[in-house]
Amino acid sequence: MKSFCLIPALSALLLTPQLHAEISPVQLVTLENGPTENLGKFDKTQAKTIHIALSNHSQEPILGLKVRYYFFGKEAHNKETLVLEKGELSADLKGHGTATVVSPEFKAAFTEAHYAIKNKKNGSATLGKKTEEAGQKITGYGVQVFDKDTIAAEYFSTASLKKGIKNMAIVKKPKRRAH
Repeated sequence: MKSFCLIPALSALLLTPQLHAEISPVQLVTLENGPTENLGKFDKTQAKTIHIALSNHSQEPILGLKVRYYFFGKEAHNKETLVLEKGELSADLKGHGTATVVSPEFKAAFTEAHYAIKNKKNGSATLGKKTEEAGQKITGYGVQVFDKDTIAAEYFSTASLKKGIKNMAIVKKPKRRAH
């Protein structure tokens, strides 16, 4: 009697479609680098590149990989994360080979909110006109590697950046304000 109960359970396990992802032979390692340059007390510029190291763990070459990169950030007065810049590179990997591709440098400039200080002749100081924050700040990046139309590997500096990639608007870099 007990063996008849196992048959439906085993057949249900064996006939269910597999729900796991396919294992990809492509491995991805990224490194974001670039300094934040102080142009003045309140003006800053960020310059970032992404170095993307790809590895093929199979014997077969993988040709025509598409490497998409994204720079995420925020604009002044906006708490929403936006795609500030995106692009696509290509790469070919020999069997058990490696390749490195580098994104073009992306720059974002911003001015922190501050008050001008007026110095009086007697040595005291008072607050003057307020300058509002302006510009863009880079807050993260992401990389997706496609083998034809399939994602072979991906990395996002913060996991939450991936979920909104389709819904995020791409913004154009604002012109720098003169002070």
